[in-house]
This record gives sequence, C-alpha cells and structure tokens, in this order.
Amino acid sequence: MEKDFEVPLSEVNIIENTWFKGLYKDTPTYLVYFPYAQHYLSDSPGHYSHTGSEEEMIQQYKSLDLAAIPEYSVESYRQMFKVGFIVNKLFILLLIISLIF
Repeated sequence: MEKDFEVPLSEVNIIENTWFKGLYKDTPTYLVYFPYAQHYLSDSPGHYSHTGSEEEMIQQYKSLDLAAIPEYSVESYRQMFKVGFIVNKLFILLLIISLIF
C-alpha cells in the first residue's frame, strides 16, 4: 500500500459498533482507508477472488457487484465463541466426572 486517506469524522455515520461491543469505543477517534480495496476484493465474507496482478484487480473492481456481497456481520463469530465456550465447559465437566468415578 502506497498511501492512505484520512476521513473527516464529520463525514462518518456509524449506526452501531458491532465489533466486540463494549470493548471498543462506540465512535472512532481517527479513521483512515486504503484505496484500491485489495483485501475487500480478495477475501470479503461470501466473496473470494484470485487476483494475480494490479490489472486483474482493477478489472475485478470494475465488474464488482456490491449488491451481491452480503453485509459484514460479527454474529457468526459471536456464535462460534458461544458454542466453543459451552463445548469447553461440557468437556471439562465430563473430565471432572470421569475423575470422580
């Protein structure tokens, strides 16, 4: 990445901070973006592309249908953490029970 751009906070409209709610501030103190959307084109949820050169990336960007890409949501991560927590607790409980008997 050669450069980034600062976005004035007055031009930002955040409806809700859903990324680890309560861990981060609800409003940003500084905002930047990196042009050319390399990561957005290559590994957005529900969208993956094989980009081998800058020209391919530009062509993919021009033909990108943003309406077809689902909005990003952290809900799947929350569910993964919840299930992992429950499975871990059940596993520990089973180990304790097996040690007792």
